[in-house]
Amino acid sequence: MLCLVIVTCALGSSVLGQEQTANSPAPQPNATLSPGGLTKQPLAPGYYFLLKRVAAKTDTGVIAFRAGTQVYLIREEEDGEHCKVKADETEFTVSRFDITKNAGLAGKYAVPRQKVEIQRRSESQQVKGFQATRAKAQKIVLHSVEFHDAALREVVAYLNEQARQSDPNGGGVTVNLELPDAAQIPPITLSLHDVTLMQAVRAIAQQTNLGLRSENYGLVLFR
Repeated sequence: MLCLVIVTCALGSSVLGQEQTANSPAPQPNATLSPGGLTKQPLAPGYYFLLKRVAAKTDTGVIAFRAGTQVYLIREEEDGEHCKVKADETEFTVSRFDITKNAGLAGKYAVPRQKVEIQRRSESQQVKGFQATRAKAQKIVLHSVEFHDAALREVVAYLNEQARQSDPNGGGVTVNLELPDAAQIPPITLSLHDVTLMQAVRAIAQQTNLGLRSENYGLVLFR
């Protein structure tokens, strides 16, 4: 009887171990493992803003960086809680929770002078995003765009799919719609060959009397 109980417990432990393994979060590439066993998503490369004042030790003393200072992410540390960043040629370590890519959030913690700088950098990044979107849309070539009395959403869905297929990188440029709920858009008839995505979208805008603008996330047809 005693042996039976021991075997049952061993089986129970084995099954429990299997359940824990099955329910454990699958580690993701480059994710860091916290002491609690939970994985954190890796930080995206690029520039961030400090959310708090940081004093960085250097060979010549201590340099203070105000909240809102823009820093460049060098790498994440092995402890999963900190990262190495760089500002004004000075490298230092901060908590991964003390940096953000959200310029608006960083502005809430920044001093007035830093807020102006954050706004300037944010506007500059937006302009670069607009220009990059437009430039990419002018490079994607669509071999055939044929529609007869088609709905606008149908045409846009087709362009988005063709843009992804025609883009060597597979990302394409997304065409978005910003229209009032009651907007009446006439059917679209097009017959275009070997045109760029930008040319195709402009043709739609002209035919439907819609506005067209570029954003850092794609092209927008609007009214």
